[in-house]
Amino acid sequence: MRFVRFYPIFFDIETTGLKPLEDKIAAIGIHVNSEIFEDENEIVTDTKIWLAEGDDGKHSEEKELEALLEFGDIIQNLIRFHRDDGQTLLLVGYNIGFDLGFISARGAILYQRYPKFGDPAIKQILRVKSVRSLAGLLRELPRVDLMHVISRYWLNTNKHVKMKDVCSALGINYDDCDGSKIPELVEEGNWVAVEEHLKADLYRLSNLYGILKSQGLIAHNLRVRYNLFDCEVDLL
Repeated sequence: MRFVRFYPIFFDIETTGLKPLEDKIAAIGIHVNSEIFEDENEIVTDTKIWLAEGDDGKHSEEKELEALLEFGDIIQNLIRFHRDDGQTLLLVGYNIGFDLGFISARGAILYQRYPKFGDPAIKQILRVKSVRSLAGLLRELPRVDLMHVISRYWLNTNKHVKMKDVCSALGINYDDCDGSKIPELVEEGNWVAVEEHLKADLYRLSNLYGILKSQGLIAHNLRVRYNLFDCEVDLL
């Protein structure tokens, strides 16, 4: 029997609205169960947040582009590191299709607008081109949507269920601001609150993943989604 070992990376974004062609990414965050590698030599924390905060405290598209590029770099490094260790990276999110769609749209839009951001050096142009391929890279990775698992296996429905309602039922803390307040916080320049909410959401994702994993539902969902019924699935 084939053996597949998945290494989860918890992933979320905050946006200024719900329309990728009009609104923007305010923050990107990832959380792992060990260190995140920024490059081949430097190790940072288990949680990384990128904010699209400009020098004037307002949203900056240049900072948004930088966030996407740095996020892509870390994903690439994690893929290489865990592949060498015999593990497959697993994207874990809540309503993850929304996040992936937003990144796909904003990556294309920001690339088209890049010339106005400054340095046109060939090296920088080649680097910025990677933002276009980020969407495909993320969609090629195995992923699990915790909202889908909960709605399918707990609620017997495919309807949207809010993370806040699930956390409330499970007694998982949700005392920070609601995600719907993010546009207002960005407008106010309250980036500290944006970062705190995103960081809290990442830890809530980790908690929900642990519960669903212990029930065997994550493994079953992966077997069904990726036709792994002839495999032994190991989740870290």
